[in-house]
Amino acid sequence: MDTDSSSIQRPPRERGALPRGSARIGARAGFLAGLAVAGSLAAGDDTLVQLSLQELMQVKVAVASNKERTVREEPGVITLLTESEIRSSGARNLLDLLAQVPGFSFGQDVQGAIGPMFRGMWAYEGKTLLIVDGVEMNEASFGTIQLEHRLPADIVKQVEIIRGPGSAMYGGSAELAVIRVTTKGAEQQGGFGTATLAYSGGRLEHDYTAGYGATRGLWHYSVNGSFGEEFRSSRTYVDTTGLSYSLRRDSDAQPRSANVNLGYGDLDFRLLYESIPYENRVDLGPVIPGIERVTFDTIASSLSYRLKPTSWLTLTPHAGYSVFRTWQVRTDNGNDLIDVRRPEAALDARMELSDTANVMSGVEYRRPTGQQKDESYYGIAPGAFFNGRPSVTYDILSVYSQYEQETRWANFTVGGRYEHHSVAGGAFVPRFAVTRAWERWHVKALYSEAFRTPDIRVIAQALNGAVKPEHTTTYELEVGHRFSEHLAWNANVFYTRLRDPLVYTVVGPNDGYLNYDHVATYGLETELRASWKEWDGSFSYSTYLVDKSSIDQYATPDHNALLGAPNHKVAASSLWRFAPGWSWNLNTTLYTERYAYLGGPACSGSSPPSGWSTATSTTRSKRCGSAWGPTIFSTRRAGIPSPTTDRPRPSRGWGVRFLSGCAPSSDLPRRVDL
Repeated sequence: MDTDSSSIQRPPRERGALPRGSARIGARAGFLAGLAVAGSLAAGDDTLVQLSLQELMQVKVAVASNKERTVREEPGVITLLTESEIRSSGARNLLDLLAQVPGFSFGQDVQGAIGPMFRGMWAYEGKTLLIVDGVEMNEASFGTIQLEHRLPADIVKQVEIIRGPGSAMYGGSAELAVIRVTTKGAEQQGGFGTATLAYSGGRLEHDYTAGYGATRGLWHYSVNGSFGEEFRSSRTYVDTTGLSYSLRRDSDAQPRSANVNLGYGDLDFRLLYESIPYENRVDLGPVIPGIERVTFDTIASSLSYRLKPTSWLTLTPHAGYSVFRTWQVRTDNGNDLIDVRRPEAALDARMELSDTANVMSGVEYRRPTGQQKDESYYGIAPGAFFNGRPSVTYDILSVYSQYEQETRWANFTVGGRYEHHSVAGGAFVPRFAVTRAWERWHVKALYSEAFRTPDIRVIAQALNGAVKPEHTTTYELEVGHRFSEHLAWNANVFYTRLRDPLVYTVVGPNDGYLNYDHVATYGLETELRASWKEWDGSFSYSTYLVDKSSIDQYATPDHNALLGAPNHKVAASSLWRFAPGWSWNLNTTLYTERYAYLGGPACSGSSPPSGWSTATSTTRSKRCGSAWGPTIFSTRRAGIPSPTTDRPRPSRGWGVRFLSGCAPSSDLPRRVDL
């Protein structure tokens, strides 16, 4: 399976100078088309599919506020992906879902890892926060979020995205954006299972997911799991020197995950497990002779209890413990193995001061520990990685508060967070928001400051002996209008300035991290949505320009573009319900050309648009009051662009997916996708 991505030179490794020069890499596009589930779904699922645009706009979330509000009223620029939208999109994982969201593009890091770019900035490393079922899932070595082979769409119930800073609410990894994923849980009152087979370039991929959830009195429980055998592409990777290797043979991945939830009343426990092992021969960009076996493993647990001592006060104590074995590299010439363990505790208080005012306050404490296991890959002696020590521990203490006031004229939000890191120091960030929704219009004016706390290996690789937190200031203005019950539009403009950005760089014989001065972008994002009885559609356009940048590693010949980030993105989708139980879905995403580093003099090349498509049919099962049916899909997705050419070309594949489930109530669906 291939990915739309460009090489981003931010190696978190301790070797090698970066290649210089830059080139324009051509347009990349993706598209999904398919026959999808429609009128034959069971009653409970059918309501989701048949929601009018007006009803969808009344769905409430609380990703940027103290309590649930509609997306129009949320104090942030919000994207909401519902279960029905996720299912009809044909997406296979979180990466496919984010491809449809304004502002997001993707880049390739070292060791072949894939991460997000947002509004022109490299947002992979500690700048985009991923939350799954209330648990933060950014790995704690560099703060990154690996996107490829992660979070199968079949287990996802809803995705809420803050397209903008979230540090005042969520802390030091929410500098540019927040992605909050909710998986299918106890509300299923039954189970599901999927099997997906895909063929490309003479090879077969297969992925499986399954889940079950139910409630019994005060008890609620659920379990979801997945595993698969995948590969990145059937094409060939070519580096700056002309060396190449076959992605079809040397990019195998075996992603696995498990998600267990058990609760009684207001007591809730969750255990998450993810493992993403894959083969790689890219390393820092040049092709290496042997295969690196790279692993991202995470085990995270969370325990919380919701107390309500009075009608106006809710207290939620929380405890968690996470183990990150990420960026684990094993080769025939040595290993790079460092574990990070992070216990944490928090207390959150929410107070309803009146019918129109509320406040949220809390305190959090974390104590991450990095432990060197094996650094023979770099020739580092045992027990010497962390400034001559085998391990290092930091203390992170945060306090936060947010006040919300509703008035006749508008809703006001004022909040802030102070976070102190025992080595990197402290950071305070405020946020202010004014929102108003009336009749067919809504307006939002937003001001947010944010920060990024340097993670364990960033601190360990500080070139000048010390690094400090990044600081970001963002201004946003959004306006939206509902023309009718069938058609709605919104647009937002933004300006983001990042101060003291942490950048991987090379100084003489040494490499590591430095705080640079600044980088700033501004731009526009707009969306149009339509919904009728037999047809739904959406269109979005997003663009950014560079105001200023002092980071030479991000520089390109075009002062309006940053390294690896396309200036323009268009995404569109169309769902046509042409017969009972049948529909056709088309999703398309287009990125304009982008720049990448070269090893020599600058040159340019372009690659043609590429994409992927899905076909789905569903029929009604008389048993369990459910729906089921086959899915047949073909794929065409953008290749990983080489810094010097447009190779590999996009890969094409065909596949079949089977999904089934059974709920004891006709109010819940049984689905089969093949």
